[in-house]
Amino acid sequence: MQENILSPYIVDVYPDKAQYLSDEEIKIHIQMFNPCEKEIEVTIKMIVMLLDDMIIEKSLTLTLQGQSEKKVVFSIPSQKCDWQGYGVDVSLLVNNEVSHTLSTAFDVVSTWKKAPRYGFLSDFYREDEEDTKDIKQMRKYHLNVVQFYDWMYRHDNLVPDKDYYIDPLSRELSLKAVKNKVKLCHKYGMKALAYGAVYAASREFYEKYKDLALYDNTGNVQNLGDNWLFIMNTSPESPWVQHIISEFKKAVELFDFDGIHMDTYGFPKTAYSMLNGQKKLERLDEHFPVLINNTRKQLETVKDDIGLIFNAVSNWSVETVAPAKQDAVYIEVWDPCERYFHLNHLINRAKELGKKPVILAAYLTAFLKENDIEPEYAENSFLLASAVIFASGGYHLLLGEENGVLAHPYYVRYGKIRHEFERTIRNYYDFIVRYANLLYDPQLIDLSMTHANGINDEYRFENGRFSSYGEPDKIWTIIKEKPGYKIINLINFSGIQSDIWNEAKESRPTTTENIDIKVLIDEKVKGVFWASPDINNGLPQEIEFEFEHYRRGEVIKFSIPKLEVWNLIYIKVE
Repeated sequence: MQENILSPYIVDVYPDKAQYLSDEEIKIHIQMFNPCEKEIEVTIKMIVMLLDDMIIEKSLTLTLQGQSEKKVVFSIPSQKCDWQGYGVDVSLLVNNEVSHTLSTAFDVVSTWKKAPRYGFLSDFYREDEEDTKDIKQMRKYHLNVVQFYDWMYRHDNLVPDKDYYIDPLSRELSLKAVKNKVKLCHKYGMKALAYGAVYAASREFYEKYKDLALYDNTGNVQNLGDNWLFIMNTSPESPWVQHIISEFKKAVELFDFDGIHMDTYGFPKTAYSMLNGQKKLERLDEHFPVLINNTRKQLETVKDDIGLIFNAVSNWSVETVAPAKQDAVYIEVWDPCERYFHLNHLINRAKELGKKPVILAAYLTAFLKENDIEPEYAENSFLLASAVIFASGGYHLLLGEENGVLAHPYYVRYGKIRHEFERTIRNYYDFIVRYANLLYDPQLIDLSMTHANGINDEYRFENGRFSSYGEPDKIWTIIKEKPGYKIINLINFSGIQSDIWNEAKESRPTTTENIDIKVLIDEKVKGVFWASPDINNGLPQEIEFEFEHYRRGEVIKFSIPKLEVWNLIYIKVE
C-alpha cells in the first residue's frame, strides 16, 4: 500500500494594510497548516525583494501542532521612500528542505496618490454593519482607494437624516454600515471616496429650481432614465454648483470620507441654461475643470489630503479635466473604444494630458450572472484585459466587495469571482505592486511604435508573430524605457482570434516558448531579468545573454523560456 505523504504548507501570506505610508511599520501575516497528525518542527523564511535585490531576510523556527493552523507575523521597519514596490517571498522548510512557497507584495508611498489602486463598495445594508470580510479581502488585493458607490440618500441631498433610509433605487441602507466601512478602510490603509454625481437632481429638486436645470435645443429638460434624474447647470455662476459642493462637504465632515468620486453620465455635452430667464448655450467640458478645482479648494478647508476623481465618460472631456486638480485621470470605457489597443491608447493619451495616474473603469460583462457565461470564459477575459491595462501603465476599477467584479455601470449588479480564481487574481495584483516602478513610473517613455516591429529594429523578436498594437493571434510587444532600465512587456494573443476586450474568451492564449529577443543597447548592460504573474509567484528570474554583432552595432541576445499571458522583461543598464 502506498503511503499517503502529507506535509505542512502555507495557507496565505499578506500585508496587514493595502498600502503603507513612509513612516509606517510593515507587518506580513503568514498562515500555515499542518495536515499531519503529529507535530512537526518547521522553519518559516521570509525575504523582501526590491526587484531582483534581496534587502531583508528573516526566519523563525517553530512547532506546528498536528492538524492545526498557526499564524505568525513578521515586522519590517518603515521604509523611508517617496514610492517603492517590494516583493515578499515566503518559504516553509521541513528538515531543511523547502516544503512550500508563497508570495505577496507591498508598496510604500509618501501619499496614496502615487499609486491609486481603485476598488468599490456598494452594499450598505443592515447585515453589512458588522461585516469586515469584504474590506479585509480587498486589502489582500492591495486596493488602497475605495469608491463608496450609491451610499447616499439622494443625488442632490447626500446625507441621510435617519439611521436607516431608502436610496434612489429603493434599497434600504444603513448609515451605520457606511460609517463602519469608512473606519475599516482607514484601519487597513485605504482611502474612502464618496460617490457624488456632479449634476444629478431628483424630481423634487428640479420642480423647485427649474431655472437651475439644463435644457435641450427643443426646450425639454435634460434628464436620465425617463425623468428619473434631472441634469443641473454646472456653470460657475449657477447656484447649483455651490449646493452640490456643500453636499460633498457634508459627506466628508459627517462620514470622514477622504474625498469625492465626481460622477458624470457622458451627456449632455452641450445644453441650454435658463438662469434668471436668460437662455444661454453651455459647453460642459468648459465647466468641469472649474468645478473640480473649486471643489478641491472648498473641501481642503474641511480635511487635509482630500481626494478627487472625476469620471470622463467614454474619454469625453479628458482634454480639459485631465490637467485639472484631480488626483487621477479616470475614464469609464465604452464603445467605440472596444479593442485592446484602445485601452492602451486611452491610458497613454490621458497620461500625456494629465501627468498623473490613470484609472480605467472597464466593466467586464462576461461576469454578469444573467449572461450565463462559463466562468472560465469570463476569467480569461479578466486576465487579458488586466494584462493590457497594467502593462500599459493604467489601473483598473474592477474589484470590490467580497470577490466582486464590476460587470455593469450600476455597481450593485456586480458579478462574482470563483474561489478557485482568487489566487490567480492576487498574483496579478501582487505583481503590479511588486513591479510598480517598472510599470507606473512617470519617467517611463513608451517606444512601442518607434523601436520595434515594422521598420524598427532596436528591439527584435523571433520565434513567434509579434505586433506593436495588440493584433489578434500575435504577441503584443509594449516597449518602455526610463533611466537605468529598458522594459519589455509581452502580452500573448496567440490563438486569440478577437481583440474585443469586453467579451468572453473561450480559451486562454496558446503558450509560447523560447522567444528570442535582440536589443540594440549603447549603455553597459548590468543584467537581464524576466517575471510573470502567471509563473513562479511572479519572482524575477535572471536570464543569460550574449552579444551579437549587428549591422548597426552590437546587440544583446537572450531567450524567454515561456509566455502564458503576460511577461515583464527588464534590462538594467548604466
